[in-house]
Amino acid sequence: MSERTISAAFFMARDGEAGDALEAMAARAGVTGARRGEGSAYERAHLRGRWAGLGAVVGATRLAAHDCLQIELREADFLAQRPLELPPELALAADPSLALAEAFRDACLALPAEAGAVLSLPQHNDPRAIAELYRDVLGANPDALVRAAVGLLYLDERLGRGTVVPPGRDTLPVPRGLAVFAGHGRSRWY
Repeated sequence: MSERTISAAFFMARDGEAGDALEAMAARAGVTGARRGEGSAYERAHLRGRWAGLGAVVGATRLAAHDCLQIELREADFLAQRPLELPPELALAADPSLALAEAFRDACLALPAEAGAVLSLPQHNDPRAIAELYRDVLGANPDALVRAAVGLLYLDERLGRGTVVPPGRDTLPVPRGLAVFAGHGRSRWY
């Protein structure tokens, strides 16, 4: 049985045929100490490093009109940051996973991503989760992306313009675009 992960996916519009090298995208996203693996084809196609203070595996996929940078974190490492006894009305500034939210926001702005998502819900461990999100990125459907209720969603200025944040959903301050969580308070990531 494979280990469960939390994934951050960043969808960047691609100009022309060549996209950026994985190392360049990872560096812009804030991944530190990134090194390409050795051995299997999977290891050679991915980087291992640190992101938001957690160990990360980084890969990229070429999609129809975008490059998708994916940063995977161990779910156990994410959950270890979050005590079981958090107050229901947990302020964003007190969220133990705020560093992850800020790293995600900063990566979205630096790449730059048209859309990004932290996939923190159990159903997101399905490999089809990113493909389902991409349909709505490609179709420029921000309302569907917000309804997807991913742990944390980023939409650039174009996609975020006029998008209504559903009640009971926290937002992360962002200088350009919109960043909205799946929920509120201690449940904002779920």
